[in-house]
Amino acid sequence: MPRSTRSSKKVILLCVVLGAVLPASPFLIRAFVVEAFQIPSGAMAPTLLVGDHVLCSKRVGEVRRGDVVVFRYPPDPSTDYVKRVVALSGDAIQVSAAGVVLNGEPIPRRLIGNQCPEGMEPGGACEQWEETIDGRTYEVVTQQGRAFGTVVVPAGNVFVMGDNRDNSSDSRIWGFLPIANIKARATVVWWSRGEHGVRWDRVNRPVR
Repeated sequence: MPRSTRSSKKVILLCVVLGAVLPASPFLIRAFVVEAFQIPSGAMAPTLLVGDHVLCSKRVGEVRRGDVVVFRYPPDPSTDYVKRVVALSGDAIQVSAAGVVLNGEPIPRRLIGNQCPEGMEPGGACEQWEETIDGRTYEVVTQQGRAFGTVVVPAGNVFVMGDNRDNSSDSRIWGFLPIANIKARATVVWWSRGEHGVRWDRVNRPVR
């Protein structure tokens, strides 16, 4: 068979395959690889703001302290929540005005400012902190410094908190998060729009 004929058949076959796959690819990607979520509340500020659009990897793998995860809300699994994993199975965790204590040791943090994140309802002065857990550094914000007594995370669960520490419904309120409820890990803010328009400084920002 002439080479040109073989090449033509290969091209035709490739076009047929791509024609069948590409129209379905957004659904395949959403089902198996990544999914996009829009942030509806300020519970994860300053890491995630209202109006952020976040790409999340559905290849969760091993859950680690510091991960920002999307999960089925235990009291209502039809609702998705996003929080930060602070403690793993077997960890003892306590929260006080001085910060988070994990297995008897305070999680290191450093005061970096006193500005409240955009969109946060007024209600007192804010303190911005740079917090580090297992070598991973991110920002959190506090106001009153809500306390929470020591608990030990049971097997098959994690303890999650919002980075807006005093304005978040999380494990301090509704309990431990079953690892089986975790759907994805937040990776990047791919688009962001606030009350004053597009936040260009947040577009393509990795989620720390």
